[in-house]
Amino acid sequence: MKKGFAYAAAVVLFAATMNLTVLTGPSAAGDCADPKPGCGGEVDNNSTFSVSISNCWESVYGTWENGDNLPCHGNPPRVGNKAKARVWLSPGQREDQYSAFYDTDAVKFPAGCTTYYHYWGQPKEWHDEDRHGKDSIWLKISDIDHFYFDRISC
Repeated sequence: MKKGFAYAAAVVLFAATMNLTVLTGPSAAGDCADPKPGCGGEVDNNSTFSVSISNCWESVYGTWENGDNLPCHGNPPRVGNKAKARVWLSPGQREDQYSAFYDTDAVKFPAGCTTYYHYWGQPKEWHDEDRHGKDSIWLKISDIDHFYFDRISC
């Protein structure tokens, strides 16, 4: 009985450790010390609208954060090809055209619109985020994610 209990406790402890490692790991920005294409989160804008992306994310935000700018963008917000900033991707553009965004950490869903999107390996428009009557919201993406904006309807 003691041996079975010790084994079960070890399995639970191992699982908890693995879960905490996944949940408390650094944001994707920490993984690109030498920025280069493919080192972090990637974003393609296949929609007909310009979209906003961010190269910073704080763990206190969780997975979603409301607002036009993230607190990590500063006040006034940093915009452009620099650290802890946001930038606009034009239709047909991808994040690796900006060296500071080789590791993109978040994408913004605009207020008043429905955004259709998918991740690498999923069919086009697999997900949607309806922000009609709601404020803009940011979604965290991880360093292994390749995110595609497919269509935006406002």
